[in-house]
Amino acid sequence: MNLSLIKLSATSLLLGGALMAQDLTPVQFKQLCETSPMNTFTLRAPTKILGTAPVVTAVNSACRVNFATGAKLEADQAAFAFAGPLVFQAGPNAEVTLVKSYFEAPSIQITEGLSSSLILTESAVKANAGNITIALGASGKVDASMSYAAMPNALEAAGAISITGGARAAFNLVTANAAAGTSFSISMNGVEANFQLHNSTVSALGGPLAVIAPGALANFDASSSTINAASGITLSARGREGKVNLSQVGMNSGSGSVTIDAGVGAAQLGVIKLAGTNITSGGAVTLLASRNSTLGEAVVEVSTINAQGGIRVESGNGGTTTVLNNGLTSPSLIRVFAPANGSCVAENNRAVAPTLQLCL
Repeated sequence: MNLSLIKLSATSLLLGGALMAQDLTPVQFKQLCETSPMNTFTLRAPTKILGTAPVVTAVNSACRVNFATGAKLEADQAAFAFAGPLVFQAGPNAEVTLVKSYFEAPSIQITEGLSSSLILTESAVKANAGNITIALGASGKVDASMSYAAMPNALEAAGAISITGGARAAFNLVTANAAAGTSFSISMNGVEANFQLHNSTVSALGGPLAVIAPGALANFDASSSTINAASGITLSARGREGKVNLSQVGMNSGSGSVTIDAGVGAAQLGVIKLAGTNITSGGAVTLLASRNSTLGEAVVEVSTINAQGGIRVESGNGGTTTVLNNGLTSPSLIRVFAPANGSCVAENNRAVAPTLQLCL
């Protein structure tokens, strides 16, 4: 089939009957990117690329895919290398699902609609020169599980990785890694923001890493995972019932500090729990659960914290602070605290610092 017929066939699929599932070959997808005006075309129905990975199809241009109502894109065993930026432009929604597939471009963007999702199964997306920018909308998600071929990362950017979301936005890695060459930021402003890591690693190789969610029911949960940054780590579930739960997690904040807080300002029911966790910090380590409000629960058990600044573990007025069976080292201060009408327990710790304030 010559290229003009390939182009005609693919275009007719995209412009044809509404919401009828459509298949594309890698060559058809390549031609749509390269020959559409301004390298932009619109999907109007669920569309699947059936590929031949690990063979990589080179797209000699940028590519912008617009999603009309009801459109989705799935790639199954398809691998692409784009010469220019790759953009998935949401209409009301943009849903991109990769199965045993690989997309590489100088930069990658998913724009915000009502909801946008990137779902990776044994797949990877890589920005080889710039940033990965994902706007999830109200209820979008990034889900990644397992790795693609021998590649170490499901999400990888030479520059920054930046993810924003709304009401029920989620970021979930299961046996998958994400690495930014500079900074890594996740900001989810909705009520029920969710950040989950299991058997995974997230890294900001040249800057800070921050996950911030002010919503009332924000939930951060990491287990058997690693969180690394070159210049500081912030995990902040700021709402009324914000929760940060770390189990068997390794953290290294490089030259910067580690700040973990749940329930900021007047938020009353923040919970921080660390178990079997190892923190290495080039600055202070601060763990605050509803510190400036009432209640709150801060728990550190069977963990190790080595800081180059002060260590603080504190809850709010009437809250509970529990620090048991840990190794804590600071060149200045270790403070474990709950106000007078709260509960504070600090026992069986190896605490080494010039100033110790353990439940005083």
